[in-house]
Amino acid sequence: MRKKFAKIAVIAAGVMMFSGAVGATAQAADGVPDKTYIVESDAQCYAWGKAFVESGEYKGFGCMVRADGRWDLDLMK
Repeated sequence: MRKKFAKIAVIAAGVMMFSGAVGATAQAADGVPDKTYIVESDAQCYAWGKAFVESGEYKGFGCMVRADGRWDLDLMK
């Protein structure tokens, strides 16, 4: 049982390490870090995101609700 658990732990650690490396490579591939703002509502998040994209400063944006009810505006170059 102990050998089986150790083998599973080693495999899981390898998978997590590989996933982290792929994620880091994918994020760094464009060479531009994301910028995140905390806003008060979904409407404000959408309006600010749209304004940043229309200005040409950023290529895209995403809005995600936080546990406290506020929103993250994530901008992508």
